Amino acid sequence: MWYTIRMKQTKPVHEAPTARQEKVILRRIRAIDTEIRSGSYPNTSELAKKLEVGVRTISRDIEEMKLFYNAPLAFWLSQYTA
Repeated sequence: MWYTIRMKQTKPVHEAPTARQEKVILRRIRAIDTEIRSGSYPNTSELAKKLEVGVRTISRDIEEMKLFYNAPLAFWLSQYTA
């Protein structure tokens, strides 16, 4: 006797964002860039509060800025120590 197993179809893990999602991401990236250029040196929690998203979202956006837009972003410990 043979049994057939049906696999549940799932969405791919890394779906491309829709046009609307892409616009939202780009707005966040522009807001992050503006904050950094203002010289306030924000951290991810400050940016997350200001932009009303999670810290992980900000971290992903910063990584995207580094990888796809070649943004020279780095953390300098001396900036925060006396």
